[in-house]
Amino acid sequence: SFGQFRNFYYKVTTHKDRELKQFPEVILNDKSHNEMSSESAGANSIGAIYDLEAAVDNVCLISFAPNPISIGRPVIYLVTDRFSGRIVGFSVSLEEAKYSSAADAIYCAIAQKNKYFKESFGIDLPFEWDVSGLPKNICLNNVELDGVDIEEFQRKYSVAIKNTLQQSTELNGSVESTLSLVQKELDSFFVKQSFTSNSSKKADRQDNIDNAFLTLQDYRAIVLYVIDIINHRVIRNTPATYPPEFLSNPNTLWKWAVLSSSIELRSCENEESIHLSLLSKQIASISKKGINCSDIVYTCKEFEKNGLFDRDLMASETLNAVIAIDNSNVSIAWIYPNPTKHPLKYYRCSLADESLFLSNTCMYEAQIFSQLRFESKRQTLSEQERLRRELRSRIKKMTECAIENLKQIDLSLQQGTSDTILSQRVKNEIE
Repeated sequence: SFGQFRNFYYKVTTHKDRELKQFPEVILNDKSHNEMSSESAGANSIGAIYDLEAAVDNVCLISFAPNPISIGRPVIYLVTDRFSGRIVGFSVSLEEAKYSSAADAIYCAIAQKNKYFKESFGIDLPFEWDVSGLPKNICLNNVELDGVDIEEFQRKYSVAIKNTLQQSTELNGSVESTLSLVQKELDSFFVKQSFTSNSSKKADRQDNIDNAFLTLQDYRAIVLYVIDIINHRVIRNTPATYPPEFLSNPNTLWKWAVLSSSIELRSCENEESIHLSLLSKQIASISKKGINCSDIVYTCKEFEKNGLFDRDLMASETLNAVIAIDNSNVSIAWIYPNPTKHPLKYYRCSLADESLFLSNTCMYEAQIFSQLRFESKRQTLSEQERLRRELRSRIKKMTECAIENLKQIDLSLQQGTSDTILSQRVKNEIE
């Protein structure tokens, strides 16, 4: 079958082999890296090359819950346009070197920002960020993007994904310096929420983890403001034809390039399709309770309408369902009933009642909360079982006492009967 052939193909080939077959112009040896670096470093239009970089920020975050808990440090994934130096997208995750988080950053760079942040996080953009469209190339540094999903995205939308050498500062210096600027701006706000160094801990200083009060949603909103600041920074190198009276910042340079038709971005009509092509697909189990994946239960109106949650009806139709869950917000998900036969047929899902407590959380938080809920249920069942054992012991003692009382009563009755018979005999003899 096609599925068996696909599994065999990905088993016997490497990512390098597949990239060479799909993009013959990209040669991945040392010599070609140098050639590509001289070509790519001089991007002559916006959208020609997007650079993606990730770094861990030194700030403590807490969960969004009635009883907040520490959830660790955020990882910023930043996407910049090499021509203008403008930040075009980002994502914030709690997991380092994660494919889904890098894919979120790429989708953010491609999508219309107002719609994306409103629908995904309920955030109204406080400034103009008119960047959207598919770039020609995406260069990665310190980020892993590999697998079936990203190759489908490359093939379907003709976007070349290139992994740069970490030693090549010519290729990734721009995005690295931009990310450093973002972190410096953030550090000035989060001094009291930063992790205390080991040397400070040894000096008996207070650990700032106790001072944490920002949630992932709060942090994401603050990063947005910082990005606006960085996009208004002074840039040193501008094109020779750039008017000297224009402001020397990435935003103005971007707008000038658009007006000058120096742009290689391609518009995207169906952003949902792009989003789905970037999301990882996971096997889902279907039952009367709903659609279960990673201990998160979803429901789907189309499945309810077609009776696919009913086991009797499901027996007549074989489903190999997979689900695509948004890593940054598990409330957003799509289900593919049978991707092998109908790869373009999918439905939107929503959280079932038993998983509503995970609304608007990222996958990492959802896994923590699900584990806490599981432990809570386990402790509840353990407490219930303890009470049940105590009740059984109490009932056993009560039963034993009751039986003992009945025996005493029987003995008393028997003794009373004997006394009555004896007294009657004595009375008869006297008479």
